[in-house]
Amino acid sequence: MNTQVEPRGEAEHAPRISPADRLVSDLDGTYYKLTEAAEIVGVSPTTLRRLIRRKNTGLAAPSYQIRQGAMKVYLYNKDDIAELREYLAAGRVPGKRAG
Repeated sequence: MNTQVEPRGEAEHAPRISPADRLVSDLDGTYYKLTEAAEIVGVSPTTLRRLIRRKNTGLAAPSYQIRQGAMKVYLYNKDDIAELREYLAAGRVPGKRAG
């Protein structure tokens, strides 16, 4: 047997890819996960989750979702990002109260 032992810091490891990232990378087209969309439009992921739960926002975003077992991944496309930017620019942010 010709086994080589290497110091841990020098061993090469394949980067870990999350199941959600793997699902999205297999799709045709450009999609952004909820956390990526939140970063792009400058809000927290919690804000986008609140918008998804609200029924009276008039938003179509996110246009897509993937379900695999108990995992649900919301996907945004470029039009969804533009819609979110417009919505948020109008000052309609969930969780903030006028006062």
